[in-house]
Amino acid sequence: GSPKRIIQIVRGATLVLLLGGSTAWSQYAGSMFTVVPYVELRRFGWEEFLSGQRLLQEIGPLYSAGFVSRLWFVPQEVFFTEWNFAFTLGKVTYDGARADPQGGYTSYTATTAYSGLGTQLMLGTTLRPMTNLFLTPVAGFGFEYWLRNLDYHGPYAYTERYSVPSLD
Repeated sequence: GSPKRIIQIVRGATLVLLLGGSTAWSQYAGSMFTVVPYVELRRFGWEEFLSGQRLLQEIGPLYSAGFVSRLWFVPQEVFFTEWNFAFTLGKVTYDGARADPQGGYTSYTATTAYSGLGTQLMLGTTLRPMTNLFLTPVAGFGFEYWLRNLDYHGPYAYTERYSVPSLD
């Protein structure tokens, strides 16, 4: 059989710039419907392990542009639905290995290009147990489709396609 592959996603820092009139998500200024475009810069990290040893590491920036829209069902801003849509792309440094003809692994450094689309639909409510405290429980689902272009424009280039549903 084939060896078990364990994939670990390394969390990175994210910088989000919201465009438009809203600077705080908890305040929608009484609007029943809002749309807020945004751009995002994310430090991306990805590692893969094989038999307990790191096979590869990818690190670099990814850029996103998208929007978040919110529709309130009750004028007093109690129940809402929120839809998020984003396009992401970027190139990261690949530092790892590739399979050689003898069945082993050879060290290899290259570029990996990422591009993808993501969407998320959430339902929620705003609870206010105290004057200055808001609780906003949400539940929903999402879907991501992205391409991972390994060895981007290199001699061993190939593309992996991912479809990732989520329950949030």
